[in-house]
Amino acid sequence: MSRIQDLYQRLIRDPAWLWSTDLGLSVLLVSLTLFTFVINPLSKHYNTGETLNVLFIIVLLSGVLGASPSRRLRRLMLLVAIPTGLLQRGQLLFADKTWLVLHHGFNAVFCGMIVMALMMRVFEKGPKTGHRVQGAVAVYLMQGVMWASLYQLVEAFLPGSFQIPASPDGSPLSREARDSAFIYFSFVTLTTLGYGDVLAVDPFARSLAMMEALIGQLFPAVLIARIVALQVSEGL
Repeated sequence: MSRIQDLYQRLIRDPAWLWSTDLGLSVLLVSLTLFTFVINPLSKHYNTGETLNVLFIIVLLSGVLGASPSRRLRRLMLLVAIPTGLLQRGQLLFADKTWLVLHHGFNAVFCGMIVMALMMRVFEKGPKTGHRVQGAVAVYLMQGVMWASLYQLVEAFLPGSFQIPASPDGSPLSREARDSAFIYFSFVTLTTLGYGDVLAVDPFARSLAMMEALIGQLFPAVLIARIVALQVSEGL
């Protein structure tokens, strides 16, 4: 309990302290986990629009503050994060093709920036703490979210590129439920699980799916090997 109190007092004195340490990587992983595996699946049964928006903003802020190793990169990421957050909010009001393309395009770019910034943070000099390992897990999860945005971008350009099952009662899927379906498809592709209930039917969509599956197999092996090599070299 005293450790939690010390952490709380430190945050009160210096709110920016959390994001200058590796602890910010753990905060990003927690927010990503809640967004991906808790709130998104609930969207098929409950109206989670506002909750998703709030949690998405938290993911954006955690990504900018926790993943960026330098102020210059943080400012650049913030320039992308602001329109990304506004477009996320605006998609509740607008559903035309241009808005969807901008929304999913900015999402994909921002997620890609977080992935690169996280990699720099995880591999920078210093001990490979548990927070660094959690940051590496966050890289993997953020890739799944990034690919989901790319799939939605393809669907916005080429409607019908993906075959998504309808609701059990035959009614059209809500926007949140469709977003959840694309995230689900992205992660089962990233892990090469491939249940086959959501299908990529357009050739370009299939190409993206093959790229994600390949990266999903290579990334963990390369990441673990790199972390172990850095830990060994820095320990000598």
